Amino acid sequence: MIKSLKTLEGEFVEDDSTKTIYFSKSEELEKILSEYPDKNELISKLIENMDNMEKSNSKFKNENVGIGNLCYQAIQQTIYYEHYEETDDSIKWIGNINVISDSLNLSKAKKEWKHVFENNLYINQ
Repeated sequence: MIKSLKTLEGEFVEDDSTKTIYFSKSEELEKILSEYPDKNELISKLIENMDNMEKSNSKFKNENVGIGNLCYQAIQQTIYYEHYEETDDSIKWIGNINVISDSLNLSKAKKEWKHVFENNLYINQ
């Protein structure tokens, strides 16, 4: 599955009006994910590779992005978790990363998502 993510030729596109980034090949990504029979194993593997900085064939602003960025995108398409603390802004949660996150931030996000997964704090999408 990681090999399929690496060879997926998509693009992360920034929407100037909303300042959000979307993945152009989310349907193809969904097909790759649906071929994985054990959803728990799938999620675990995606989280395990979230800090993988090896370059993929997918791009953001003409630069190849790391496999970890695709794993994060795949997690977002597979499970849902909303961090909430009364004193905290959920947007600032360490588990929320973007396509230009560095290895340190990806590692921190990986740790947070491991906690979410291991404690079953998410819902399936």
